[in-house]
Amino acid sequence: MLFGLRFRTGALVTFFGGRESSAAREILGSPPELLASDMEAAVAMALMGERFNSEGYLSHGYEIHAPSFLGSGFTKRPGTGMAVSFNGADNIFVGMDDHEFVKPVSRDARSASRATEDAGRRILDLLAGDLAAFASEMKNLKVDVRFREFPDRAR
Repeated sequence: MLFGLRFRTGALVTFFGGRESSAAREILGSPPELLASDMEAAVAMALMGERFNSEGYLSHGYEIHAPSFLGSGFTKRPGTGMAVSFNGADNIFVGMDDHEFVKPVSRDARSASRATEDAGRRILDLLAGDLAAFASEMKNLKVDVRFREFPDRAR
């Protein structure tokens, strides 16, 4: 879809996927299966403070799996965005809804969250810096937008 927009319009469309940051993994120290929920919780703690129901949120986690419609030859690892694996490589990107690859589960004591408000602030600072550096680099690109009218666009 991103290439289609670029091909039709000349626009450069990108997606910043901060959850897949190796530095965020280091800040939290969470195992892969808990990284996404710990990162979401830490960021929510940093942004919302005491308004965030961290106890309720952190009492559950996620089990990540390949969507059943793909069949048994596919797997999915936590932290890989919309990528699924086939023959061991996370190089297939599939448009999926969360419910197709995420199963909520209750956490046990062995899988306690490592999310903290401080970690959330550090992650936000890290991601803001990464996004700013990316935007700065993109300013150097020459983009020639040829087509801007989309009467059928969804709003």
